[in-house]
Amino acid sequence: EAEPVWAALPTIDRLRAWIASWKSPALSILIPSQDRVDLLLSCLSSLEETSMGYYVEFIIGDSGSNHRTFDFYKDLGLPVIKFGQPFNFSVVCNGLAAASRGKYLLFLNNDTKALTKGWPASLIGREGEVVGCVLIHANSTEMIHHAGLDIGPHPDPGNIVPFYSGHVGYRRPLSALDHLDTGSAIAQTGAFLFMSKRVFDKLGGFDVAYRLDLQDADLGIRA
Repeated sequence: EAEPVWAALPTIDRLRAWIASWKSPALSILIPSQDRVDLLLSCLSSLEETSMGYYVEFIIGDSGSNHRTFDFYKDLGLPVIKFGQPFNFSVVCNGLAAASRGKYLLFLNNDTKALTKGWPASLIGREGEVVGCVLIHANSTEMIHHAGLDIGPHPDPGNIVPFYSGHVGYRRPLSALDHLDTGSAIAQTGAFLFMSKRVFDKLGGFDVAYRLDLQDADLGIRA
């Protein structure tokens, strides 16, 4: 077969060395993923560039990738746990948390990129909190995509679901962040969700009845 696309990338040796250095992580970064090596590689590279020497580990929860993707995991030395189909976000994240070594957990989507250097410093040590982040639109670094989950009564009382969920700050300019009522957020998105392992275990993890949606909102409400 042809040489894999990642093999010649200038960052690949640095990533291998970084992953090999994960000895005693304080923070476990837990990512459900299936194929899309391009997204995962971009995510990993951004984490390596911005974690600034903090002790982390990265575990993949894979729900059915092809063999080339598993070649990628093996080439980099990435820890991976296999899960069956159909994909259940809650089951995967609970399994990843159980396998983690860090005192703190970060659930992260594979299509995210870290922008702020030294970001672990704002998380590690926060013992009793559930923490999210400000997500920025991929196509505009000046536009907010998400600054928390806002849940309220649905404006149509006849709707089959009696509430709505929205994103605090959605499509607002980043310059407006300080003026947003982020305190109105009742939960944080599973795309970036931090808490200590002790808190996660005390909450009983994600409710597996929520297979694809609302598991993050449920966990936030329970917290």
